[in-house]
Amino acid sequence: MVTFREALRKGTILLQGNGIPSPRLDAEVLLSHVINKDRTYLYSHIGDVLPEEQWNIYKSLLERRLAWEPVAYIVGRKEFWTLNLRVNRHVMIPRPETEHLVGEVLRVVSGSWNGFLRILDIGTGSGAIALAIAWELKDAPVRVYGVDISQEAIHVANDNARELGLSSKVYFVVGDLTQPFRKLFDILVSNPPYIPDEVYDNLSPSITVYEPPIAFKGGTDGLFYYRRIVKEANLCLKEGGWVLMEINYDQGDRIREMLIVENYTDIEIRKDYSGFDRVIIARKGR
Repeated sequence: MVTFREALRKGTILLQGNGIPSPRLDAEVLLSHVINKDRTYLYSHIGDVLPEEQWNIYKSLLERRLAWEPVAYIVGRKEFWTLNLRVNRHVMIPRPETEHLVGEVLRVVSGSWNGFLRILDIGTGSGAIALAIAWELKDAPVRVYGVDISQEAIHVANDNARELGLSSKVYFVVGDLTQPFRKLFDILVSNPPYIPDEVYDNLSPSITVYEPPIAFKGGTDGLFYYRRIVKEANLCLKEGGWVLMEINYDQGDRIREMLIVENYTDIEIRKDYSGFDRVIIARKGR
């Protein structure tokens, strides 16, 4: 018989010995998933016996993690902002750094609008950004749209919208950047693929083996999608509207130059909690 305590200990040792980052946390999340309880319950019942069937399931999940499969894909969920989202291998796993982008959108909204607002999330994936914005503005006159080139990603985003009760507030469509839309938006937001192709090849196998490459690879210099978004945003942003994009730590100056060439104003680069450039903000005209 194996107790929760012993299962955690063995799982942590196994993951740690094979170089898996955050082995204790991963063991906790996987075991909590197996017993279908949160981590608070796990620790308040740490001496309980884990039934043999669940022990075998837990070991199988540890084996998947040893193969570098991300924990989020193993359990099928990922927390982002204040939301618990469905994820699978058709969508990139939302990162905590992207929460800065959501925060900046909310800051722009709070300082700029009182009337009806249209927001477009480009490359929406699981819908994380669009849904976090809609969740915070669910009582405001706001309509949020999300677009992704992957039909499978849009399925995931729609599932998340239904779970959160946001299907009447957020609309997800299949398309290539802004091309499905013939309307003007007040805000365009995006976390585009921004990893240079050569850099991508050296990333962790948890990314290169499991997550969709299209969500990461940004061309030879990592800026392919920024060039497109900056140009296309000019066509579907209202005058005075805003574009906000997540950026890699070393891309800010080059993206600023793109925006200047396209006559954007009020350009700002915001840093994350680690002090790295993380979000670029610009306004159309004015």
